[in-house]
Amino acid sequence: MPTRYEAQLRHAAFYWLVLKSAGDLYKRGGDNVVPAFSAFDVEWNNVSVGQAWAATTAESDYAASLYCCYYPDVGLYLLDLRQHPSARIDWLEAALAAARRVGDRDAEMRHLGNLARAYFDVGDTRGAVQLSEKALAIAEEAGNRRYIGDALGNLGLGYFYLGEVSRARELLENALLIKRETGDDRSVALILSSIGNICAAAGDAREAIDYYDQHLNLARAIGDRLSEGAALGNLGLMYHQLEDSERAIEFHEASLAVQRQIGDRRGECDSLGNLGLVYKDNGEIEQAMVLYSQQLELARGINHRRGEATALCNLGIASMRIDDFQKALESYESALSIAREIHDVRGEGIILINLAQLLAITDEIEHAVTYAEAALKIFEHLQDPNAVQARAALTVWREQSNSDAV
Repeated sequence: MPTRYEAQLRHAAFYWLVLKSAGDLYKRGGDNVVPAFSAFDVEWNNVSVGQAWAATTAESDYAASLYCCYYPDVGLYLLDLRQHPSARIDWLEAALAAARRVGDRDAEMRHLGNLARAYFDVGDTRGAVQLSEKALAIAEEAGNRRYIGDALGNLGLGYFYLGEVSRARELLENALLIKRETGDDRSVALILSSIGNICAAAGDAREAIDYYDQHLNLARAIGDRLSEGAALGNLGLMYHQLEDSERAIEFHEASLAVQRQIGDRRGECDSLGNLGLVYKDNGEIEQAMVLYSQQLELARGINHRRGEATALCNLGIASMRIDDFQKALESYESALSIAREIHDVRGEGIILINLAQLLAITDEIEHAVTYAEAALKIFEHLQDPNAVQARAALTVWREQSNSDAV
């Protein structure tokens, strides 16, 4: 008769293997993705029990430390889609402590990098950058090109969110070279997407489409459905920017279908908002607001803070279209609070200029000027094309303010 400890260790070991099997199936890509999630979902409760025992026992037991360290590794992609970001952070922090306890430097670098991605997911950009800097220092000390590339990619994403666009692109292009050199196609796809995002933010839709097309083709070649869904959505955004509504809707609906099939809730949230943008610009405000409300509900349900701020800003814009200025104001103020909380500098600028437009419409010109000046300062710092719009609007509102004063 096994002791309680022996039974718990066997349970943790068995369900680590179950998670590894599902994770390996997912990594084969293509038609294997849905069966991988089915296997994961059936055993999720048992997997959770196994990891929880390993995490709570790790400090006093070497075997438990090993399982605590390696549970997040084998289910990485599945956990990214199924696990709440805050719970994923708990797993990864326990795994990081275990990696340090057993002296596994490779695992330590992996967990730091994955923790950074989880911090991005909950909107803690500065925390993600700090973790990425730690990972980079360890990787450079070890001379490990793979993890240097991972850390550079995460840092590039972080600096993009923080508004340091030139530095972000330099880091991402260095990461891309390393990841191509090491043959890490999944990471190459993500970095191509991030560089595309920088091009899109700079207003260069054609260059962004080139990067997103590369991302989509690579994602399909390796059977990475998660990455495929993201690439389709980004292409939809660019065709919308080019005023090709038909193609934009086509790409967004294709993206949404992939995300719902594999259970990518954050991706689904973003696609709902993107579809809403197209319908809003087509004048179908009621349909747009339905989609934005769905986006907001989903974002709050999964603690997708950046998605929540985006949904609120979208609702504010749509509310202005139907002259519901009070709802617009409430939506913008809530969005602004979140953007500042998560250090989304570009998002803050966009919300500020929308707030300024609302205040100008409601004849609060002095306040409109204040918000527009703050938005312009951000856009100029980021070299963002929205600076042109903000500068033009600010000129008009300043003249109006001076006229009112006279």
